[in-house]
Amino acid sequence: MSPWLDAALDTEGFEIVQEEGGNNVASLWGSGHRTSLTNAVLVNSTAGHAFEMDDIHKESIVHPNSLAVPTALALAEADPSLSGSDIVTALTLGYEVGLRIGNAATTSLFLNGFHPQGTSGVFVAAATAGRLMRLDASQMQHALGIAGSMGGGLMAAKKARW
Repeated sequence: MSPWLDAALDTEGFEIVQEEGGNNVASLWGSGHRTSLTNAVLVNSTAGHAFEMDDIHKESIVHPNSLAVPTALALAEADPSLSGSDIVTALTLGYEVGLRIGNAATTSLFLNGFHPQGTSGVFVAAATAGRLMRLDASQMQHALGIAGSMGGGLMAAKKARW
């Protein structure tokens, strides 16, 4: 397994995901396990970001890949009618929306103790999912609004002295 997957699977979170069960429609990458769509996105995104080897868009300080790709691939596993073109289009939209919002927020979020992955990055996942779920304009507006209201994250964990 990869070091980042090892990190994600070596947590209580993985145990909780396994215990929760659900409709096993999406993979926990590299583990041979399947779980619900939302739990797969949670574990795979955490794995992609935890090891700090994911991509970064310097201006917005967002790591879009660890948000967009787990979302897109879990939805693709759950909905086999989605094509490669659908996935690429959704990934492009997710990056574009999330990074533009991150650019508008500027690095001041980060410099004031907020984690842009949680504050701006939520829009990457929401736009990616919304496109793959074929949301209309009004539904996408609501999805992005919910993402914005739920977005959060502090850099305090990086500053903690245990």
